[in-house]
Amino acid sequence: EEKGSSRYLYKLFIKGPAKQATKLAGLPKPVKCI
Repeated sequence: EEKGSSRYLYKLFIKGPAKQATKLAGLPKPVKCI
């Protein structure tokens, strides 16, 4: 499975890749969270 695919990212970040990745990076929550 390709590591850049949406399916792979959702396996890493179950609650949503954008939401969890920004939290880990210390960035503000995205406005439109998928």
